[in-house]
Amino acid sequence: MLGFPLCVAVVASVLRGLGAAAATSRREIERVRVAEAVAAETHRRRRQRFTELSATTVPLLEGLADGSLRPGDPVVQRSCAIEAARMRRLFAETDTVANPLLHELRHCIDVADRKGVVVELDARGRWPAPPVAVRRDLTEAVVVVLATAASRARVTVVGSAELVSVSVVADSGEVDVPTPVTPGVGVEALKNGNTVWMEAQWQPAS
Repeated sequence: MLGFPLCVAVVASVLRGLGAAAATSRREIERVRVAEAVAAETHRRRRQRFTELSATTVPLLEGLADGSLRPGDPVVQRSCAIEAARMRRLFAETDTVANPLLHELRHCIDVADRKGVVVELDARGRWPAPPVAVRRDLTEAVVVVLATAASRARVTVVGSAELVSVSVVADSGEVDVPTPVTPGVGVEALKNGNTVWMEAQWQPAS
């Protein structure tokens, strides 16, 4: 009489093991699928951004290579600084970090640091993570001002659930005020002598 119950128990144990293994396998397959989808989307966005940057970066590099642009020209130097900051921002966009906006700002600031500009970064408040396109608009003001900063600059980020503000003040030359491409982002600027102040604001959709 013990043979049949024992056989049933063994079969049930095997089936439970197979079921658990199948569930684990399904979870692993789903995890791999999600990871592949994320990687594909990241690659697509990066390729798209490279294509966008090539419209401004490639002519600059070609001009420097063929001699039509002079490295000592302040306008060329400014353009190089802007493109370098944009490239660093592009690479930073795919990093997994707690605060993408501050992370990308630090990468933009690094270009100014390398040319000897002392940049202070101050962040206050808590805010929702802006989409990539919004972050580009918010950081672009910093990029263009720091490109001509002579020696010092201060970048301030203030945020809440209703508003995110990124402002920069620096001893800069002439700057072009960037035009935001995403809804809900506005940019304004003031110039007083050799001091330039620029602010980009984003109001998340309620």
